[in-house]
Amino acid sequence: MDIATQIHALEKALVEIRFALDDMLPTPRVNDYKAAASSYARMIDTWLESSPSDAQRDAVFECVMDLHSEVVAVSGVRAVANAFLAFVESTLDEQAERNAPAKTGTAG
Repeated sequence: MDIATQIHALEKALVEIRFALDDMLPTPRVNDYKAAASSYARMIDTWLESSPSDAQRDAVFECVMDLHSEVVAVSGVRAVANAFLAFVESTLDEQAERNAPAKTGTAG
């Protein structure tokens, strides 16, 4: 996944995490989730200037997706999970279409 697509997916996941957390009562666990989401958001905000390695980007992507899954499970907001999965699938489909070789229209 290219960096722009990855950033867009991560930002969407973080928005959904914040949305779900805003509906929860403030507890130590919710506060920890909010702190983690804020930390990841700050890290992602620097990516265009800092050019992280693919491994660094993949590690943060995995952490955010894990946090997203855990928050969704704790909050019971299944609609958020379904909307996010649909978004990721459509983004990957769009990226695959852009990267597909152009058809020439000639029979082989």
